[in-house]
Amino acid sequence: MILEETIIKYCNGQCTNEEKEAIEERLESDSSLREQVFEIRKIIELERDIAECRSYDVEGAFHKLPIKQKKTDRVLILTRSMLKYAAMFILPFVMGLFVMYYAKNITSRDVGSTEIYAPIGARLKYELPDKSTVYLNSGSRLSFSTNFNHGKRKVKLKGEGYFEVTANKRSPFYVETEDGSSVYVYGTKFNVSAYSDDSFVETVLVEGCVNYESKSGKTIAKLKPGHRLVYNKLNHNVDIEKTNVEEKTGWRRGKFIFRNKPLSEITKMLSRYYNIDILIDSSVKQDYLFRATFRQENIYQILDYLSLSAPIQWLNIESKPIDSTDFRKRIIIKHK
Repeated sequence: MILEETIIKYCNGQCTNEEKEAIEERLESDSSLREQVFEIRKIIELERDIAECRSYDVEGAFHKLPIKQKKTDRVLILTRSMLKYAAMFILPFVMGLFVMYYAKNITSRDVGSTEIYAPIGARLKYELPDKSTVYLNSGSRLSFSTNFNHGKRKVKLKGEGYFEVTANKRSPFYVETEDGSSVYVYGTKFNVSAYSDDSFVETVLVEGCVNYESKSGKTIAKLKPGHRLVYNKLNHNVDIEKTNVEEKTGWRRGKFIFRNKPLSEITKMLSRYYNIDILIDSSVKQDYLFRATFRQENIYQILDYLSLSAPIQWLNIESKPIDSTDFRKRIIIKHK
């Protein structure tokens, strides 16, 4: 039996190598332990946000706080900035309620729609009304209406999500992306990557069958397990090929898996997850390919490993201001 104290140390990256190996061996087969680690990490992330808030310009931040509110929506959005403001103005016992709210994914009960948001640097697991499960990657959003279970089941995705859809032949499940195209299934497991700053939408099928639908509602492709579909948002072309499913979906278990992946793609993934600008200097060759798996390593440990695998080095550079209360960290990768 693994003590909870040891699990907390593991989530903080403070356990010994022996403890780390023991926990990771259990994680492969123990779903309850994976859930426990997932929840602890979310709470740790929240505590870090609250700790950071004390260095912020409270008065300036308050005047910048947006007043807009959607009365018809029921929204679950716990962004970093909201937590920082909450930490400044709300009593400590109320902040304890925020921790419970954040860790248990409780949604407000107004009439309209629901939006779920995975904060930067975290991954979120959520159970939909039909008992389907979705995992959201860092910074991703998922929304659906209150009549989700009536007729076809439809969700809207911005970012990346892994879906385990409960089978229902009379009620298709649609994942609609920002460009208007959709993935629809009746019951299966699949991953969809639909970031706004990408020129494509990628769907990876783990098991079952996936249909891809254009904005006009026409089915343009079907996908088999172990394959990925790439839809080009600019020219509307569709490419289907075999893929490494574990590499594409390992993120939901807290893994970065790179299999002959170029540096440019790796830095894009790391930038999204850690909310850091990573620049690649023109002196760096673009044909470096990397093969590695990361679990608990932070951004700097990952960059150190990459620096050992190729003639590159990374340097912190001046932070880029986003507003008066927040600065986005910046890193540049140069040739050694």
